[in-house]
Amino acid sequence: MSSSLYDQIGVQKIREVIQAFYDRAFEDSIIGYFFENVDKASIVEKQTKFSVALLGGPKEFSGQSLHQAHAHLKIRPAHFGRRQVIMAEVLEGSTISPEIAKHWLAVEEKLKPLIVHGKTCTSP
Repeated sequence: MSSSLYDQIGVQKIREVIQAFYDRAFEDSIIGYFFENVDKASIVEKQTKFSVALLGGPKEFSGQSLHQAHAHLKIRPAHFGRRQVIMAEVLEGSTISPEIAKHWLAVEEKLKPLIVHGKTCTSP
């Protein structure tokens, strides 16, 4: 039986990756405006719990559905793509193996239809 990504990564490393991601995302010229007036510590905590559950760990996350939480933001495919680039760079700079990082990104990519507003296409 193979272990989950959560088992392979651990909660502390997940938290470190999420913190590093939001440190960059809040300052990013393409997606940073989504985080105006957002409490970074709060979103890091919520996203850490969500990511733990997403990666196969304990399900302690309680909140809106992904669609409900993101609908008002009108996230376009290019925004989601930028988010994935930042996450990939953060994972690459971490001590997480490239193979596990690839799997983490693939799990998150499956969430795109629930987050992106309108039709998903390759053009911004």
